[in-house]
Amino acid sequence: MFYEGLKSRDPFVRRFCFQLALNSNVGGDLIFVLQRALENSDPRVRRDALQKLPAALPNAESKGLLVRARNDRYAPVRREALNIFAQKYPEEADREFEFGLLDGNIAVREEAQQYFRQKGTLDLLGYYSRKLDVSSNRQLCAAIAGLGETGHTEDSQLLEPFFRSETSRVRATAMRAAAKLNPGPYFDIFLIGLCDTSSSVAREAVLALSKMPNSIGGQRLWETYQKCSHLHGKRWALFLIARINKWDSINFLIQSLIIPSDCSGDLSRSYIARWFARYNRSFATPTPEQLSRLRNTLSQCSLLLDAETQWQMESLLKGF
Repeated sequence: MFYEGLKSRDPFVRRFCFQLALNSNVGGDLIFVLQRALENSDPRVRRDALQKLPAALPNAESKGLLVRARNDRYAPVRREALNIFAQKYPEEADREFEFGLLDGNIAVREEAQQYFRQKGTLDLLGYYSRKLDVSSNRQLCAAIAGLGETGHTEDSQLLEPFFRSETSRVRATAMRAAAKLNPGPYFDIFLIGLCDTSSSVAREAVLALSKMPNSIGGQRLWETYQKCSHLHGKRWALFLIARINKWDSINFLIQSLIIPSDCSGDLSRSYIARWFARYNRSFATPTPEQLSRLRNTLSQCSLLLDAETQWQMESLLKGF
């Protein structure tokens, strides 16, 4: 009987047997199969079981399985469980969807936010603002993210205390929310974030800055590159330098070869090669100041460039 296959060590055999069991006319054994499925480590099995769960509702035993699914580690299962609560237990849906507002997954939070928007029974921005003083870092990050998803430009000030949090996840979430709501006033915070000890914080900072690298200016990015003591920060600073205006970009990329830094030298060379490959995509003419800086940089760094790159650069400059 396929029930034996539910305990198979082969995940494909287990999945197949669960599909058979869930789609068969198992009558009173459905609860048994659903329980085993929702305990299984395979998220697809748990999701398939949840789709069959409404047929066993409402009753006390199957409701316990729904509560279990509501706390599942796989976000699509949690999201589907919310929808089943709304269908089968509407009197309890508000409470369950309120829990969903503080879910760590954006898709689950958006599902809960949409539920309350349709009902019009909860001020989402006010809810998230009140939750900014929770002690749990997991819930705090969800509240900060939720504020970024439901707030307005002026609400970004509520995020400012969290830029200095001791917890890197909180700092990263606050930066992501600020970038959504009102990135302009936080250029300096994002630049500091590039040099953060946490690579996740630096990543959020670069995602915010990559939308406006020329607004920052090449000189400030270069100073940030020089300041960064962590390799991930240097690499992200180079990423941004490679995306500023054409002639400032190549100047700072060549300068970066002077500063020895494990893997960043190879990255600089790859960005320099990319610059030449994309040269004709822009017909921007260098200013006299840019030309002067670039020639001065080349005189200092000529030995750090390979012969072909040196020749290409000199050939280009002859045209100006």
